Amino acid sequence: AMRDLESVIVSDEQARAVMHGATFAAPTLLAEGAGDGPFAVLDPEGELLAVYERRGAGVKPVVVCAS
Repeated sequence: AMRDLESVIVSDEQARAVMHGATFAAPTLLAEGAGDGPFAVLDPEGELLAVYERRGAGVKPVVVCAS
């Protein structure tokens, strides 16, 4: 089911924040023109870290998969 989500690849620094359930301003995490989500957030190696969704002007985790 996750393969149907729009993917966002984050930097190592962002990945650490994602693994702790951080929220982000949408432009910080999403490319211009990104869809409505939800978004599969992947580390630089393509490992699923979390699923995020838009909330107002930001994005926040729905579920964090990484330990």
